[in-house]
Amino acid sequence: MTVEELKPLVEAILFVSADEPITHKRLVEIFEEEREADVIAALDELVREYEERKGGVDLRQVAGGYRFSTRPEHSESVHRWRRRQW
Repeated sequence: MTVEELKPLVEAILFVSADEPITHKRLVEIFEEEREADVIAALDELVREYEERKGGVDLRQVAGGYRFSTRPEHSESVHRWRRRQW
């Protein structure tokens, strides 16, 4: 599988595991048929794409793994919305 084919699969795994960071080693285990270098390349490209996009969410490395989070400049709006939902 190419890095381009791997990226949406890595993104999907990261999305559904939003509550906890996923390490690149865990992703290599999940995609056991793929080379570690390709998994890392897919992660690096996704991080870069999310940064360039400047959307509402970010993909970043935290606590030794990767996870989606609200971009810092949008966190206050998200906090206000969450307070109103409770």
